[in-house]
Amino acid sequence: MLRLIILILLIPFAVHAARFSGEGFGADRETARANALSDLASQLSVKVRSEFSLSENSAGKTDGHRRVDAYSDLPVLGAEISYFESKGGFTASAVLNTEKSLPMYEKALNSLADDIRKNLKTVAGTKGEQTVVALETAFAKADNYEKILPVARLLGSEYKKDEDISSAEIAKLLEAVQRTASTFEDAAFLLTRDITQKSIYVFPPSAENSHEITPFAAAVQSVLSGRLASGNSPDAADYHFSGEYTVQGKEIILTYRLVNKWDGTTLYARTARLLPAAFAGLDYKPKTADFDALLYSGLAVSKDFRVDVSTNKGSRNLLFKRAESVEILVKTTAPAYVYVIGHTVKKGDKLSYLLEFQNAQAPGRFIRFINADDANKWVSLGEFSVTAPYGVESLQVIASAKDPSDAVPLVKFDGSSRLYIVNRDPSKAVTSARALVNSGLKKQENAVSEAVLLFTTAE
Repeated sequence: MLRLIILILLIPFAVHAARFSGEGFGADRETARANALSDLASQLSVKVRSEFSLSENSAGKTDGHRRVDAYSDLPVLGAEISYFESKGGFTASAVLNTEKSLPMYEKALNSLADDIRKNLKTVAGTKGEQTVVALETAFAKADNYEKILPVARLLGSEYKKDEDISSAEIAKLLEAVQRTASTFEDAAFLLTRDITQKSIYVFPPSAENSHEITPFAAAVQSVLSGRLASGNSPDAADYHFSGEYTVQGKEIILTYRLVNKWDGTTLYARTARLLPAAFAGLDYKPKTADFDALLYSGLAVSKDFRVDVSTNKGSRNLLFKRAESVEILVKTTAPAYVYVIGHTVKKGDKLSYLLEFQNAQAPGRFIRFINADDANKWVSLGEFSVTAPYGVESLQVIASAKDPSDAVPLVKFDGSSRLYIVNRDPSKAVTSARALVNSGLKKQENAVSEAVLLFTTAE
């Protein structure tokens, strides 16, 4: 999965006037606006990730229920949109500032807190299915509350969190009263019942603290997609149905949320407790946890110069099947030189290599230039077909304002794979490339930045 997982540690920020902005290009104004808001939400998530850290519970373990990742559809309230014509269409700018938006976020927090308290009070007077519905309603509202709060803090809010509101605690209450699922079909019913929305993209669930899609997660996605009006692309969908799972003893707790893609609102939040019989024979443990953690921790990111990487299926919880086409897309905030290191972590096949962009002498053949016209637009780096052997693939994208020829790793051409090998040890390749980027950031001689993407391939 493409999911950099963090938990909210609600520490107060200093009061200040803040301003965040995003840009998007489109053939028409509506498309440009949607892309600008998406870029703004992404930047807010990146900022949240840098301001908050992993939170631990009293037992010293991270809580797997409440997560905010880099692409978690953080709500954008009160953004000011402006447009200007550009080559081939329109560019939109979405700006979020304290003066206009902060009152809207604080009002939403107060309203949600009141609703959650009312929902929880009604639980005592309910039983059976009524209890489940009341807790699910509170769970969805608490999810929204915990997504809105960090954005309000970024805007300088001194809003004091209601310590009685915790989506993690509500989820535990829900698990205690929810009936168990002995089959995938039972679990799918519990997670999708009464959902009537159309145009839903179903993501495979992520394992705790992992971006890898396991066979268990792939099977969950398949079953849930069969029960909902689902599509093949998250970009074309109006709603995202995404989740995660944790292992508790011999059981698996599966949590899913239905989110309106356009405003980031969580409409439903559900859990299902699967008995061992439901997932017998399916591997649910990630196999690349150490490499996953290395890839996503300590990203070298410049404050004002940024690169993003995505695919034709988005950038999180990514699973591609045999013969599917994977299109790699990058976006930079300014003209930039880009090179990409691919990392393969599969059974009996571990290596790192440079992606080849043009027929030229090294290192030029591995460098792609993004010009001023294409800055802030998604640019395709090419399409690749999924073939065996299957497993975990990742991309480490490095962007530089100056020609990075001296920084591009040395390679050795491998005739059997037709790849330009950087290293047979992906962990060393990641560390070495990141060290060069961090060195450039410290010297302040060049604007450089890094983005990573992990996806799973399967038959």
